[in-house]
Amino acid sequence: MRLTPQYIWWLLRMGLEKNAVKHGLQDGVRALQPEVSVDSSKMEVPTALAPSQHGGEGQASGLAVALRGRPLVLCVEDVHARDLGSPTDSNLMQPTLRGLRAPVDLCDASLPALFLIRSWKLVCALQRQSLHTAGSHYKARTGAEHLWLTRHLKDPFVKAAKLESYRCRSAFKLLEVDEKHRILRPGLRVLDCGAAPGAWSQVSVQRVNAAGTEPSTPVGFVLGVDLLHISPLEGATFLCPANVTDPGTFQRIQELLPGGRADVILSDMAPNATGIRGLDHDRIIGLCLSLLDMAPHILHPGGTFLCKTWAGSQSHRLQKRLTEEFQNTRIVKPEASRKESSEVYLLATQYRRAVKD
Repeated sequence: MRLTPQYIWWLLRMGLEKNAVKHGLQDGVRALQPEVSVDSSKMEVPTALAPSQHGGEGQASGLAVALRGRPLVLCVEDVHARDLGSPTDSNLMQPTLRGLRAPVDLCDASLPALFLIRSWKLVCALQRQSLHTAGSHYKARTGAEHLWLTRHLKDPFVKAAKLESYRCRSAFKLLEVDEKHRILRPGLRVLDCGAAPGAWSQVSVQRVNAAGTEPSTPVGFVLGVDLLHISPLEGATFLCPANVTDPGTFQRIQELLPGGRADVILSDMAPNATGIRGLDHDRIIGLCLSLLDMAPHILHPGGTFLCKTWAGSQSHRLQKRLTEEFQNTRIVKPEASRKESSEVYLLATQYRRAVKD
């Protein structure tokens, strides 16, 4: 007979000790009488050892029960009773389960009793199979995410962004580009496409004096557009949620920009990644070309265009358009852009194809 965690739980809760013995449970587990008397009726079951709400065959459950007033902590794997073996004094041991040493750590967790595993075969089974706990479940679901999170937390630009109160690390990409090429100056009008969460808008507000914090310099204007919500930022105007390529959004942008024009168009936009490299590349190139189609009606003559793209087979199309419409074009890869990423930025200055109003 195959013992499921639900069946074992029912047996023990009903206090059917003789049935538990019949099915071989005590071949694998022995309950020890605690040194201090414990009221088993008030015994609490820690969350980590409570019965799994999603339990079933092939899953493990932690059980805390009381048999005839004797608290018992039982960790049960869904294994055949015949695999438990017979207990001997030679194999009496204290195994380590997911970093919990019995009995020390279990006592520290305020459990009312100690437990010992008396079968080497059961120990092997516990080691081979994964206990159904929050910790192990987290590892199973987030293996790749754990690697990303580790890299993210060690990233010096992430730490610097927190210290400088920027909304995300991408702020340092724009800061570096501006330090080298001076594309943002006080008094300029900036259109930030794909602005969420607002880090590039933060940098733009500072550099063009959009908040008017420096009375002696011209006051600029920053307009951010994104499909996602953007938290308010002093000195910036946000249009969200909005699709920058939508005709209605385009008209609204013209209404909000002073004079209906921008001196600088910034684009950190990227499509939702599909994992198909070629498809993702084509989609981001399409976004950049859509912005260029808008430029004659929205970018001031002599203006600047900075967009993010991913290197690929269609990059030459975008570069050709930029060369035709701007006097100077270059490829830049800021230090804050991860080396293993195919992400690059195309910077074009001195726009010369604006349509006269």
